[in-house]
Amino acid sequence: MRERRAPRLNRGGRSLSGLRPRPIPSSVSRPHWTPITRLGALTLTLVGGLASSGCDNASAYEQLSGAQIYERLCTQCHGPEGRALHGRGGSYLGKRKYWTRATLLEYLEDPQAYKRKAPHLSSAKYMPPLSPYVQGEARARLVDHVLGLMDALEPSKR
Repeated sequence: MRERRAPRLNRGGRSLSGLRPRPIPSSVSRPHWTPITRLGALTLTLVGGLASSGCDNASAYEQLSGAQIYERLCTQCHGPEGRALHGRGGSYLGKRKYWTRATLLEYLEDPQAYKRKAPHLSSAKYMPPLSPYVQGEARARLVDHVLGLMDALEPSKR
């Protein structure tokens, strides 16, 4: 006597016996989301969100405080207190001795050029140039805020 085997089932729990395979029409198939395509989609979403954040010209930044500009442009990498987020940007801890208002303004203008002449930045992560829309007094307010964060992180100041 021949044993009966359990029928093979598809993911939905239906029997596959007696069914012939049918090709899925290309109009019905879904895209294959690999980690790379997910990362690309997330990046485009973030860039689009940052581009539409409301500060798309110099006059918009002139109305903001240094803390507000920092929150919009810097916290994604450096964190709200300058301690760095998940290894993205550098921490401000112990960095105050290297920076004055003038040197930080120069650094934000062209971080890569400044990095070539500053030995303490030789192992620093990539820092993009500050938005060209942050000019004049707005840039100075941002620098003053960053220097204040550095001061707050100094061991002697706590």
